[in-house]
Amino acid sequence: MDGAKAGVRLATDPESHDLPPRVVFNLAVRSQKSGDAAAARAGYRQTIDSQHSEWAPTAAVNLGSMLAREGDVTGARAAYQVAIDSHHRDQAPRAADSLGLLLKRSGDAEDAKAAFQLAVDSCHRDLAPRATYNLAVLLTETGDTSAALAAFRLAVDSHHPQWAPKAAIGLGNQLAEAGNVTGARAAYQVAIDSRRPEQVSEAALNLGVLLAGTGDPQGARAAYQLAIDTPHPDHTPHAASYLGFLLADLPDKTDARKAFQQAIDSGHHEHAPEAALGLGLLFHDAENRPAAEAAYRRVLASRHPEWAPKAALNLGVLLKKSGDNTGARAAYQVAIDSGHPEHASKGALALGLLHLKAGDTEGARAAFRLAVDSPHQQVADFAREALQQLDGG
Repeated sequence: MDGAKAGVRLATDPESHDLPPRVVFNLAVRSQKSGDAAAARAGYRQTIDSQHSEWAPTAAVNLGSMLAREGDVTGARAAYQVAIDSHHRDQAPRAADSLGLLLKRSGDAEDAKAAFQLAVDSCHRDLAPRATYNLAVLLTETGDTSAALAAFRLAVDSHHPQWAPKAAIGLGNQLAEAGNVTGARAAYQVAIDSRRPEQVSEAALNLGVLLAGTGDPQGARAAYQLAIDTPHPDHTPHAASYLGFLLADLPDKTDARKAFQQAIDSGHHEHAPEAALGLGLLFHDAENRPAAEAAYRRVLASRHPEWAPKAALNLGVLLKKSGDNTGARAAYQVAIDSGHPEHASKGALALGLLHLKAGDTEGARAAFRLAVDSPHQQVADFAREALQQLDGG
């Protein structure tokens, strides 16, 4: 009998109630894997009803997870509670941690904390550190910094191979935000020393940001390079882009260009256009118009909401300087059309000045009017003054 047919039998055949709980549970698992959700739910509920000390709580956890994925929060919560109330050595803390995640997603932070704490208090070698980490994240999100720090430290002290490094990063982030550079640096190093690639790359990236911001460019460079050398789809291009900006301050721009190019080549939706903008700035400063224009246009093509408007503004400046006023006007218009709170108004001001220089007072007036509400005070003041002059004031 295949899993799906067996699952249907569980729901309809009275003789199925004579099957051992282990068999019913296994048939329910097979039904779930085969896509027969109704039969799986029926089998898990039948196993729960058996009150078997091993299989009932295991079925309760599976049913809770299944109902949670289906969006049945009330049903999932009830199923997890069955497993928690069983006090099973493994399934009770697993259910408590899963319930905490469910309640967190549902916006019930206080009950989520209580559920996570149940799993923490179980002292389970795997589930307690996981729940401690999840609790720390929730406490961070709810603004309870001191409790979050304590939870992150507890998870780090567990020395769990997976959750301790993740907690070390969380701890480092909290300490860095509080200005505790020494503590943050030590926490990130714990994650790096774990040699877990994902945590190594993230911790190295965050350490690089910390060191760059505290006047240690050499340390930052080494940290970013470690993140780059530890491949990760997000952290590696992020580190490469940041390394490019760090090295851009050096007289020799070769390594900066290489770092930017590595981030660009990643195709990352966030950091490739960011790096292309950085590369454009390098070429712009070096008065290499073709290369700068190519880099800026690459950013424009990404349509990134932050970097594309900035690149459009820079492209307009570049083209205006080279005498291509038509191209400059088009670039400034792209910045304006983006609606970016800062770059749109700067583009409008620049376009107004370009129109004014060309003798197009109406075009200048229209552009300046777009810039007077800029959040950038100098832009707004300049645009207002220009309008007054145009109006004879």
